[in-house]
Amino acid sequence: MPNYSYERLQREIENIDAHLISKHNERFPEGSRYHFYTALRPCPFEGNIDKARVIILLANPHYQSILTSKDHDRIDGWGLWGLHPESAFSNWWRPRLKSFISDEQDEEEWKCLSNKIASYQAIAWASKNFYDCKNLPSKSVMAKILNSLARERPELVFIVMRQRSYWLNVLEGTEANIVFGKNPRCSYVTESNIIKIDDWNRIKALSS
Repeated sequence: MPNYSYERLQREIENIDAHLISKHNERFPEGSRYHFYTALRPCPFEGNIDKARVIILLANPHYQSILTSKDHDRIDGWGLWGLHPESAFSNWWRPRLKSFISDEQDEEEWKCLSNKIASYQAIAWASKNFYDCKNLPSKSVMAKILNSLARERPELVFIVMRQRSYWLNVLEGTEANIVFGKNPRCSYVTESNIIKIDDWNRIKALSS
């Protein structure tokens, strides 16, 4: 797997995407549902992707007016930091992953889960609605990291929740364990939203 850190990857994405992001935002100014909010900084993934057992594959971070750049920073001790009770993303993440929690009031249980599950984005920039900037240089960098991760860690399970054809292309040539959500508009990781019951049971076992 390539030598990387989350913070270094953030900086690299900011540098290599700067020109195209500027052009994109000239076309889609602030207020547009496709505008990329650069003040938040990119968020290519969330969690400990080198240690997590399950990685959820998504489209891009969702913009909310309450967010600040700190919401795209890691939180010490937490993997998927959106599960932290003080994260602006907790109201988004916790309902989607509560099927793996026995006591929703137990913060240690949430913290433990955060280090077993991670997420990965097709595009690192936040917007109100997804817009596929196919030529963003960061997409290639991020795809190579995920492909290498799949090769180095064959025990990983990838849950494709959005952008199915894109992720299948990224993971092509690997022997990745890929699980599919039923509804691309629904990102809840639940038994009813995973196509195969055997896949759901495997996810539950890895997350226990």
